[in-house]
Amino acid sequence: MHEGRIKNLGQVTYEIDSLVIFDPNKNIMMINPGKLLKELENIFKNYITILRNNNDEYIEFNSRMKKDFEKEVEHAKKL
Repeated sequence: MHEGRIKNLGQVTYEIDSLVIFDPNKNIMMINPGKLLKELENIFKNYITILRNNNDEYIEFNSRMKKDFEKEVEHAKKL
């Protein structure tokens, strides 16, 4: 999550114990970047495990990457 988008609604702080807190009375959202990083790391590790163990998922991932980065790959080949 981009910090700039977060800051439109609130604060980035290590001083909270939760990943995110929304205070409707103050209309602010507070996000703990350390907890956010841990959540993203866990999700990424789980996804890598899925890709390693499920060939159909890997094929789909590979196809999406080729499509999404087609222009970059073509550019790199010219270098």
